[in-house]
Amino acid sequence: VFAIALIGGPFLAYYSIESVENKVRYTLYDLQQAESGNITGLSDARRMTSIRVGLELGRSDMLTGVGVGSLREETNSYYQEHYPELTESYEWQLPHNEFVWFFAATGLIGLVFFCISFFLPLFHRAAFKESMILCTYLVIGSSLLTEATFDRQLGVALFLVFITLALNVRKAIRTDHNL
Repeated sequence: VFAIALIGGPFLAYYSIESVENKVRYTLYDLQQAESGNITGLSDARRMTSIRVGLELGRSDMLTGVGVGSLREETNSYYQEHYPELTESYEWQLPHNEFVWFFAATGLIGLVFFCISFFLPLFHRAAFKESMILCTYLVIGSSLLTEATFDRQLGVALFLVFITLALNVRKAIRTDHNL
């Protein structure tokens, strides 16, 4: 029943709620515009472009990246050179993907270290079997795909609060103590 609702819910919403249909159509339009090179004033197109820029910056120095302190400057330079139609600096965005952000800033070395640091608690003592831990990782993990969540203190704090809470609940359950 849950799987049917999970799969059928979005389809039902698309065909029965006009604003959902409009959002889907606009997103598809936005992505088509991005593919044709028109990214001015389109949020999804600029988000995808920021990811492309981050990948290119990472490829420029695969092993160590351009440096965390230089990421903004390198990003701005790349935009000026390759996207002159974006005339306002607020349109020059850092990568909207945490993994791409780490790759651009710290290269493969930093990306591997980040991935190990992020995913290790999930696999430590099979923590992924606990629903609260798994849900925390799914929510934060999906955020990492669309934003540089850990680029801000709030993102780090939210992750640490919820993962610590989940790990403590797991510990309390394992030792048969009540909270």
